[in-house]
Amino acid sequence: MRIGIVAGIGGEHLKQWEIDFHDGGTQVFHLTRTGQSVVYRIRDSMQLCGPAVCVAAACASSGYAMAIARDWVRMGWVDVCLTGGGDIITPVSLAGFHNLRALSRRDDDPALVSRPFDRDRDGFVIGEGSAFMVLESERSARQRNATIFGEMAGVGMSSDASHMVIPSLEPTYAARAILSAMDDAGVTPADIDYINAHAAGTLVGDRAEAAAIRIAMNTEVGRIPVSSTKSMSGHLLSGAAVFEAIACLTAIAHQTVPPTLNLDHPDPQCDVLHVPHQSRPQRVRAAASNSFGFGGANLCVIFREVAKAA
Repeated sequence: MRIGIVAGIGGEHLKQWEIDFHDGGTQVFHLTRTGQSVVYRIRDSMQLCGPAVCVAAACASSGYAMAIARDWVRMGWVDVCLTGGGDIITPVSLAGFHNLRALSRRDDDPALVSRPFDRDRDGFVIGEGSAFMVLESERSARQRNATIFGEMAGVGMSSDASHMVIPSLEPTYAARAILSAMDDAGVTPADIDYINAHAAGTLVGDRAEAAAIRIAMNTEVGRIPVSSTKSMSGHLLSGAAVFEAIACLTAIAHQTVPPTLNLDHPDPQCDVLHVPHQSRPQRVRAAASNSFGFGGANLCVIFREVAKAA
């Protein structure tokens, strides 16, 4: 069996640069000491002989990895593809986000700090973690009696080409990714039952995404529940997209939509159908997962329920 791996790990080289600095500045230029990529370590440890690639697209990295993996399976380059991603918190990444004033400065109860879409939000909370999923054709999964959690039905991408950090104030670019994903999946807003928002808790980012959702979902926006699981996990950076994809698949599997915690006072400028505080039962046949990375790397993935075999 041809098994490939595509990983989204945007901050991998930051760690190498830190090690290089503490070692006197020689590692990056010394070929015998250059660190091996995480994706190759996974490949070698699991003896995977298919293609192996690491991609970086800021906070959307693992989402872009999933999109590439899907294409590999569809083109027949691999039978099965492992895909996902993650990041670790490092002094450089923590200091960088702090200096950008992207992090929350609340110093009360840690459980109350992350509050996407809330009027009192003041930045995101870094989380740390990694997740991977197995992508393969439905036929392959049926043949090996695998548990099928859902179909990766559509992918859409776009770029803001606006600012290295701040999302574009023109929401049509992000909306284009959502619309493209629905077009790829062959669905309309009327078919979408849940949206897992990228919403990290930044003032500009949450408002920009809400505006993009309103454009893309049009008259259906008041029907479709929207939540941010970053309120529970924090922002996993490169691992966020795959983690939130799994949240969508879990929503489909359990017919329940997850909540946005700490959403005490919804921002009027984030006017979508929120799911505050508690999960709720919901018929979920198709779910959209948004990932909007720093620098304007926009991605949306549509997941769809798969009928059980007779």
